[in-house]
Amino acid sequence: MKETILQISRKLQGLGLSAAILLGIACAKWSPSEPTSDTRQETPQAKLAPVVQIEVGPTIRMDRPLVAHWKITNNRPISLYVYSTPFQHPASADIAIDSASRAIEIRCLRLQPLPVGINAFPEAEFMDIPSGQSREGSFASYLPIDKLVTYKSVGDKTARHTITKGVWKIELLLAFGEEIDSVKRDLAESLRQGKEHPINPITRWQRVAYSNPVSITIGK
Repeated sequence: MKETILQISRKLQGLGLSAAILLGIACAKWSPSEPTSDTRQETPQAKLAPVVQIEVGPTIRMDRPLVAHWKITNNRPISLYVYSTPFQHPASADIAIDSASRAIEIRCLRLQPLPVGINAFPEAEFMDIPSGQSREGSFASYLPIDKLVTYKSVGDKTARHTITKGVWKIELLLAFGEEIDSVKRDLAESLRQGKEHPINPITRWQRVAYSNPVSITIGK
């Protein structure tokens, strides 16, 4: 028999999980590409994704960048690290557009490793967020909204997705982990070999957190 939410809540409270952590469980989603956990034993609290919130102005002009204010809260009992390069270098972010569902994802990561290398890419930076603390800031797309485009393969054809006027849903995705020593070693080795895209070691390291979706109106 399935347990009710109240029964689950009482069990979790018996384990010492706070209301804020319960909220984090409700809000967090995990990427299907999330790497499997290693052999270290983690508590349920340590596996929680950070709570990511975004705010976007109710109306944005087509000829302006896509701007979102973000806040990341760490409800885990240990520090976490967020891949923060796209916040300082917006051109490294991936703006994914789905015109059919009128959805936009600001991906401050790559969900899958990239198959090609690149000659220039900003150095990897990581933001440390101690337990119980938050960090916040703003993201602005490298291009104005009317220049943003996503190409998707459909069979043997390629579909072009752009942002049009009207109401859209927006989410922000970010990469996080509980340590960065391993990814720094992998980054150094990957750069030494020079055979893959610099984002790939981060993609293999990351867990993915999603923000709350928000609605905006794209105007003139």
